[in-house]
Amino acid sequence: VAYVVYQLDQYQARLVEVIDLLAETGPTHGQLPKRIELLAGCCGVYCNAVGASAIQQLLAQGVQPLKVEPGTDIDSLLKTLQAEWDTNPPLWLQRILKQQSQQDSTRFDAMALRDWSEEEY
Repeated sequence: VAYVVYQLDQYQARLVEVIDLLAETGPTHGQLPKRIELLAGCCGVYCNAVGASAIQQLLAQGVQPLKVEPGTDIDSLLKTLQAEWDTNPPLWLQRILKQQSQQDSTRFDAMALRDWSEEEY
């Protein structure tokens, strides 16, 4: 049992890491909060089964759970998501892209307001 983490944009998918859940959190009983924490920074998670409690915790962390059938090919899922990225992204991806755009905008606005001098560098 593992999380396979990809960095994805509309042009490429790059494997970032594979997290062995048994090594990281031990047996499944009582380990949900630790497992959710391992997904911090992820935007979505494809899963075969997910309970109501896990859904609530994932959404609270900003991670969109996406249920898929067992045996679903991850490469196909990623390619489909990339194909939809510019033309018809799912609502959850639209929300994330909008949030990231707003964060980038405020970050650059804050940088523009700083008093810059060459002595700092």
